[in-house]
Amino acid sequence: MHRTGRHRLRKLAAACLLLAASGARVAEADADKAAARAAELTRSGRFEEALLAWREAAQGFAAEGERSEQVSALVHLADAQQALGRYADSLVTLSEAQALAGEGAGAAELAAIHGAIGNAYIALGPPAEAREHLERALELAKAAGAQALAAALLTNLGNRFDEKDWAW
Repeated sequence: MHRTGRHRLRKLAAACLLLAASGARVAEADADKAAARAAELTRSGRFEEALLAWREAAQGFAAEGERSEQVSALVHLADAQQALGRYADSLVTLSEAQALAGEGAGAAELAAIHGAIGNAYIALGPPAEAREHLERALELAKAAGAQALAAALLTNLGNRFDEKDWAW
């Protein structure tokens, strides 16, 4: 290959690397924007729209290799699914989040997943399955020092069940 041709190829390769790097930053910014939009839609009760935004955020974080952020987006997606009464769908989403989180996940991350699974089982049954996940979530939240999450889990445990639902 002629010397000028090699120089052009190197320039083209360098330009491609720069473009890829800037595209990655754009994708990350897009994932962050999608998550912020999804959170706002969730806060305003626009759960159908939030579903799409949480999916977009999860996909963006996946593309960036941001596992923890992807797991968080999936848990929020499951929360939106539950708000719409789509508990079975939320269990599928939470299964994906749990598999992605894996053994190396932090206690707070696992607590959020187990808490959401427990909430789905509150609606779907059986109560024992809900209790198992909520209690596991509470243990993990306490270990992580996640007081707000622990309080929410205790509220769910207390408000969702009558004594007859529990086999003490």
